[in-house]
Amino acid sequence: MNKAQGSLEYLLLIGGAILVAVIVIAIIISITKGGTQETNYAWADGICSKYSLQDCPWQEAKISGNTLPCTNENFIKCKAVRGIPLSACGTPAGGWMSGAQYYLEATPPPVAGPCFDITAPGVQLNCTNKKITATGGDGVKISSGADGVILRNCFIEASSRGIVIDGLSNTIYFNNVKAGSTAILITGTLNWLLNNSTCYNPGNGPGTTGITVSANPQILSSNNSCPIGTCIQIGGTTICNAGNCNVNC
Repeated sequence: MNKAQGSLEYLLLIGGAILVAVIVIAIIISITKGGTQETNYAWADGICSKYSLQDCPWQEAKISGNTLPCTNENFIKCKAVRGIPLSACGTPAGGWMSGAQYYLEATPPPVAGPCFDITAPGVQLNCTNKKITATGGDGVKISSGADGVILRNCFIEASSRGIVIDGLSNTIYFNNVKAGSTAILITGTLNWLLNNSTCYNPGNGPGTTGITVSANPQILSSNNSCPIGTCIQIGGTTICNAGNCNVNC
């Protein structure tokens, strides 16, 4: 009797363990296949967090059949990029949405230019180190009225100007720009943040400039690298100093 009872208890224990395992697997499947977007982001963040900040921009996380690039946002933490995926130049379907986040999930085919003309305020565009090529014009334009825009992690090659900024109070950082004329042109005013960007031009000769400020905004600029003699500043705006534009603008 005791032996039979022990066998029954053992079978019940095994059955219970199997049931728990099935429930756990079902939960995992429901999270990875049918989980909320925030849950998927949390899983992707966990995958991205294992990479160093240096390796982060070239890594990705695969969740629920989707691939999310990793990004070292503000060079503080490696996490999964958020937002609406883009794979081609032009205006996103439905137009640019104020305050929305966008990212490049693939390298867009070359266009005459501009590749992107951001026209809404508060837009964040993360190129995730993909290359933007404009063969007959500007690379990226931030139009007047598109204030508070953030542009990061872009490799831009343009036959004319790389980044043209007409909006106000925008942030441009961790970009690499090669342009036929001016790499980064700032015409908007007030409170700019321009950090950790690199610009270079074919030949670096006359008519090619790194960073040009044609208005008189308040700019917080640091750790930008441009060819010597290619940065142009006006008024009291200082963009040429130690650690900025190779000093000798």
